[in-house]
Amino acid sequence: MYDLNSKKPSIKMDEIRENLRKFYDLANENRMISLLFVFSTLFFLLQHTTGISWDFASYVLNARYLFGSGSYFELLRPPLTPLLLGIFSVFGWVASEYVYIFFVSSLYLFSCVKVSKTLGIDRRLFYALSLNPFVLVYALSVGTELLSLALLQLFVHYALSSQGMKSGLFSGLSSLVRYTNFIYFPVILFSKKIRTVVIFVITAALVFLPWLLFNYFFYGHPLMSMLDSFILTVATRSDIVGPFEPFHLLVSGNYLIPLFLIWILLKTRDRSLGRKDWVMVLILVLTLFSYYRIPVKHPRFLFNLVLPLAYFSSVSLMKYRIRPFFAAAASIAAGLFLAFLIATSNTSIPDIILVNPSAYSIYDGECMLSTNRWVYFNYLGIPAEANPRKSRVGEYVDKGYRIIIFRDQEPDYAGNVSFLRQFPVIAEGPDYVMIGNESLCLETYAVNRTYHEYLNESIFAEYGYPVEKDPLKIVISGKY
Repeated sequence: MYDLNSKKPSIKMDEIRENLRKFYDLANENRMISLLFVFSTLFFLLQHTTGISWDFASYVLNARYLFGSGSYFELLRPPLTPLLLGIFSVFGWVASEYVYIFFVSSLYLFSCVKVSKTLGIDRRLFYALSLNPFVLVYALSVGTELLSLALLQLFVHYALSSQGMKSGLFSGLSSLVRYTNFIYFPVILFSKKIRTVVIFVITAALVFLPWLLFNYFFYGHPLMSMLDSFILTVATRSDIVGPFEPFHLLVSGNYLIPLFLIWILLKTRDRSLGRKDWVMVLILVLTLFSYYRIPVKHPRFLFNLVLPLAYFSSVSLMKYRIRPFFAAAASIAAGLFLAFLIATSNTSIPDIILVNPSAYSIYDGECMLSTNRWVYFNYLGIPAEANPRKSRVGEYVDKGYRIIIFRDQEPDYAGNVSFLRQFPVIAEGPDYVMIGNESLCLETYAVNRTYHEYLNESIFAEYGYPVEKDPLKIVISGKY
């Protein structure tokens, strides 16, 4: 029985002082990491205020559709980014984009701390090197690169730690951000435990199951999203495979490349590679292979090189006892210089529009729109379909579409003034032309077809013959 006369246990002052001292030591120890986090997160948030990319806008549109607030949907996009944006929409759709950026930046910091501990390297050094100029520019400009890398790093952390059975969760989530992250599955083999590998496979499959069921029930095939993505990015571009671009490697590696070469020199002397070294080499090779296999090359497709290069660079700097402060100072200085370049030029990231661009006020959205900037119009609340192929422009006019073609991008007839002026011109400016039959007006509709369906319809209308309807057969053949 509780003694009412007993005194409450007093809190010893020594314990308070000890707890305060531990808190101070922790804050002081992580001061540099905190400053880097604040700097990089502010950079990402400010970068987003300057405009939004095509891909980021597409993920926002998918989120609006899945959460019942939109009429445009691209099935070929993996679902995790739209899911997060939709969850954060409780703060409002505009705010959700910024909450998402803050969340991803925080998750990336967490993953860097976790994976650096598992890899046996200084977390301050690793985090500083992981925020190099390439990362700052491409991490969140398109929407998924940093989230993909953060989850990949957590996968590696758990795969190499005593908690290997959790690795399947983060590998599956990473692949739901970018399908190409499937390629890193072999990393789990370094866990050296059959039980862990089996649980990894089961967990990763369970993570994917809801998305597979969604695809099956709404689009008739459990793999339709991945197949649709493959058709767009590979099958329809098999005849335009670009060469490996060394410049892209220089951009993605930047000042980490010399440090990587130093690591190679060190390992040549030691003549030994540990398990962690082999994992990083594997990730580097798989990333380069994935980049090589993609027909249209872009530096951001090498984004996952950040993990192995930051690891190799950290090992090199730790060998020569370089203080993490200098690595952090170099990253911040490079980042500030990069911010200046972005602020004074339009060429750093293509396909960026302002959130409220006056150029898109040329149309009020009364009739269904078809344009080569359909994603941006949908993002601004105007229902729009992709532009018609050249042979179908007249058909679209006769159906009552309004067609707006901007001259600075695809399709190939965008700059063909004489061709476009064959049709009724409603409005025209220095960088666009709007055509259509003003006596006809097609009612707006939800755009949620797969890319495969859109392409099938266009090819049949243009050439008069059916094409392969089973997307899986297209994937197997590798051509459309």
